[in-house]
Amino acid sequence: MNKESAKLKRLDIGWYYIKYQLFTKALWFFLIFPFYRWMLQRLIDSTGHVSISSGDYLDFLLTPQGIIALIITILTWMFLIGLDIHSFIWLSALYQEKRSLPTMSGLIVLSITSLKRLLNPIGLLITLYIALIIPIVGVGFSISMTESFKIPNFIADVIYLNPLYTTAYVVILLILTIITLGSIFFFHFVLLKNQPLIKSLKESFCMVRVHFKSFIRDFLLKTVMAYVGIIFGCMLIFFGIFFRLEAMTDVALRRATILFFMLTMTEIITFFSLIGVPLMTHQLTRLFYRFHREEGQNIPFSLSIPDKYIKTGETSWKRRWRSIGIGFTAASLILINCLAGYIGSLYFDEIFKTNRNIEIIAHRAGGDLAAENSLEGLKKAIEEGASRSEIDVQRTKDGYYIIHHDATFKRLTGVKCSSDQMTLSEIQGLKIHDLFQKDRADQPVETLDAFIQQAKGNIGLLIELKGHTADTKMADDVISTIRKYKMEKEAVILSLDYKMIQYIEKTNPDIQTGFLYFFSFGNDKMLTGDYLIMEEAQATDENIEYVHEAGKKVIVWTVNTEDSMSTYLDSDVDGIITDHLRLAKEQQKVKEKRTDFERILDYIRF
Repeated sequence: MNKESAKLKRLDIGWYYIKYQLFTKALWFFLIFPFYRWMLQRLIDSTGHVSISSGDYLDFLLTPQGIIALIITILTWMFLIGLDIHSFIWLSALYQEKRSLPTMSGLIVLSITSLKRLLNPIGLLITLYIALIIPIVGVGFSISMTESFKIPNFIADVIYLNPLYTTAYVVILLILTIITLGSIFFFHFVLLKNQPLIKSLKESFCMVRVHFKSFIRDFLLKTVMAYVGIIFGCMLIFFGIFFRLEAMTDVALRRATILFFMLTMTEIITFFSLIGVPLMTHQLTRLFYRFHREEGQNIPFSLSIPDKYIKTGETSWKRRWRSIGIGFTAASLILINCLAGYIGSLYFDEIFKTNRNIEIIAHRAGGDLAAENSLEGLKKAIEEGASRSEIDVQRTKDGYYIIHHDATFKRLTGVKCSSDQMTLSEIQGLKIHDLFQKDRADQPVETLDAFIQQAKGNIGLLIELKGHTADTKMADDVISTIRKYKMEKEAVILSLDYKMIQYIEKTNPDIQTGFLYFFSFGNDKMLTGDYLIMEEAQATDENIEYVHEAGKKVIVWTVNTEDSMSTYLDSDVDGIITDHLRLAKEQQKVKEKRTDFERILDYIRF
């Protein structure tokens, strides 16, 4: 193959990857995903649920419909994972073999046909690993349905605050990373050498081990770093342009120009993200062939493509028209970006708001202002001007209600007993250690009555029914206490147990309720509760708007990092729960002084 034909071949394979990604991702998002969601929603509706969330998912999964939904989900993951990976490997192998490329329909048929190799227990485990574990590790193939999967922040906070948990977490991540890198040629052995799944895993680990230095140098360093470097370089160039544009005196022109460049940069990064996986797979296949040659082995490539699926070669005029089409598309995008920038500049302040009426809510009484769930923390939250305070209520052995979060008092007081194992007088003898600032004085465990008396007329309360004592009796008793102090308008009862929220809404519809959850699938706006208290990963722009349509309010928990605060203080949520009240208020003030560029960047980031 001469240099010119090799160049054309590279252009052909590159163009093929682009077409494949555009075609299949459009198919996923406009046909497969909507159909998948429609099927699951029908199954959910048939059980009497409106949505499946962290508060009631077990009830659904134990039904026949739940089992069917689980099977459909796993098969969908298998289809999406297998189709993409198989297609990329077949294409890159055909390139290495100097064979003719198949048509798009032929490639999809060939890849679907080879999916049967995953239909076994080992294939199921590998699918689950790719769908759920790889997004956490951040190395390897993943799919759009689960690429945002991560450990919820409220769990991550517990891990990072405990040195032992942090060490264990790092070790587990390291082990998972080694497993992911070691098995990175697994699909190549399955498809190109037609080997059994277990043997393919072993062969992949062996190949990475034998050629470890070359693999690190030629794939991780050269390919991955080059890919990251291109995106990072584009961002640096555009950011340099943006900061210069901030000096423009014509406000309308400055805003329109910044919007144009921001849209263009987003499109470029999206393009590289789209083409990144197939190009990396192409490089892995190249290394797969090279490592075999270095070991003196041949790859028995046995893929037989029917004539009807073989792509005819492109003539010079087809390539010319392709170039014209690419140029026309680029010109159209530039024109659209110019028009969007102009329109955006006209409605800039309406789109990129600066003053949002978002409540800042202190977590566990006063967050880091005092010992958690202490009356002193509540007083500090009032002094700092918090909109509300979130507290956790549990029942004592003799039927009183105290404010405490954990299953036992060990972490905060050193006593390894639960609230229902101790009387009120015994609990009031305990002292809460301040884990935020250890030189501050310990605080007593207080009752719900003491908290409500302190809050009355000063601050709103989010009262979470906590632990295994959280039952209908607790709900009734807490409601009675709220009514006794006439706090109906100032208090909201929260629970992670969806049935508790349903019970309160049915028996006391005038009492405000909030359902706490960290994942959900289905018709969220139909969930029972005046407030939906979402974990960060669930609080997307789409979900917030969807819930607001039903007249419900959205609160995000637990927003503790500056990045998260910046994100949600610039969103349409109604409130954020945080341990760092003062930092959140500082971030709120910073939001009011942002440049145009910062306002646009925050909007796109959310």
